[in-house]
Amino acid sequence: ILALAVRLYKIDVPLGDWHSWRQADTAAVTWFYLQKKTDLLHPKFLDISNIPSGKNNPQGYRFVEFPIYNLSYLGFYKISQKTGLTRYFSQPFEASGRLTNALFWLVGGYYFYLLIKLLADKYLALASLVFYLFLPYAIYYSRTILPGSFTVSLSLISLYYWTKYYLQNKNSHLVLAGLFTALAVLTKPYAIFIFSLYPVIIWLKQLKKPTLALKTLIVGLISLIPFGLWRLWMTNYPAGIPYNKWLYNAGGMRLKPVWWRWLFYERLAKLALGGWGVSFLVLAGLAILNKNKFRKPKLYFYLLSSFFIGALAYLVIFARGNIQHDYYQIIIIPALALIAGQGAYFGWQFILQAKAGMIKKMIALTGLGLAFFFTLVFSWFQIREYYKINDIQVIKTAEKIQNLIPTNAKVITNYQGNSLLLYHLKRHGWPGITTPIINLEKQGADYYFSSVKDKRTANLMKKCRQTVKINNSYLINLRSCSDVKN
Repeated sequence: ILALAVRLYKIDVPLGDWHSWRQADTAAVTWFYLQKKTDLLHPKFLDISNIPSGKNNPQGYRFVEFPIYNLSYLGFYKISQKTGLTRYFSQPFEASGRLTNALFWLVGGYYFYLLIKLLADKYLALASLVFYLFLPYAIYYSRTILPGSFTVSLSLISLYYWTKYYLQNKNSHLVLAGLFTALAVLTKPYAIFIFSLYPVIIWLKQLKKPTLALKTLIVGLISLIPFGLWRLWMTNYPAGIPYNKWLYNAGGMRLKPVWWRWLFYERLAKLALGGWGVSFLVLAGLAILNKNKFRKPKLYFYLLSSFFIGALAYLVIFARGNIQHDYYQIIIIPALALIAGQGAYFGWQFILQAKAGMIKKMIALTGLGLAFFFTLVFSWFQIREYYKINDIQVIKTAEKIQNLIPTNAKVITNYQGNSLLLYHLKRHGWPGITTPIINLEKQGADYYFSSVKDKRTANLMKKCRQTVKINNSYLINLRSCSDVKN
């Protein structure tokens, strides 16, 4: 209940917070499904420019992850409408998208707790769960309209059932493990960095029992087939596939000082752990040397090791993506939470078992508690800026303009390639200008919308007969212009 409560903060504000461009693209796919303007295999959004893929995309195709999150988002919104939940939100559609992720993150947290409890200890499981649920970074990104947190939850559920199958040899567990693995990889292929190594270790340990090993291998391979088919299908629509090779190592930053600084200092140490949380990682390192009386110590060690190796591999392989976008690190939150939880658990046990007086123990426990408190506080000081909407006036203006232009109109927005205004206009168009406007007119552009009166806007206002000014923003009818070349 508390974990859900902290995620309700600004749950129904207009879409325009941190990384709103990526959230707007994801929300737009769901909006098209809501309007029944496309089908499951042809996800669309509002950007028809060549900015994402380098190719003109007149149909507005959006081929990235399979739209499992979008379907869940759509289903939750429809349920909210039928139950009357939407009346409690000023922006019910956006709130539904955020709540879908927030609720499912809690489901993932439940399985995260069960998994660690199954292998180790319920107090270690609780400590890890606290970090998983209450790190400010996790709070914010687990309630944004992005598919990453949905993937994390699906991955944790799959890990739990892989473990249950290994320990109990029930076919129902194997089927569920394969199902959630398939869904996780379909939602976002980065899921393999969360769970790929651990099931492989389980399979290797099953080789002494050929029948079990064969069943695990077959289900594991079958679970990857839907992802392969989706990727094959995507190749039919190259204009809808965003260019993504830059994610690996654009600029040659991998393992360079800038890579270490941005990922391990700026992102993990400061942003996610508020500086003070690093102390728990240090304690986790010391805990490895300590013999713990866990339920399944070897399996737990394999899980901890696979989380650590998978997270490190993810940061190394997608070096530039992780440096450029801080929402990429949501994938490694389970690893971070488990390691930090291990550190907190070790620190707590060490203090309680130390040969010292009660006063000294209380002082030490207070210090441990303060370290956790400062972890949350100093991380929050940075994360709280992510909730702010800097261009709220422009967003409100865009929503007003919806009633002034035809539903099939195409709009150019002067917003530096950010598709946020297209989302609030609910119109197809171009989020930036990469070619002369006359060329975009030939592609069907009807209006030009700008939030500033720059040189281009002033020039168009002189040449066009119909211009509407709303709240210092300008809507120009390009069909009323003459001799538009720029």
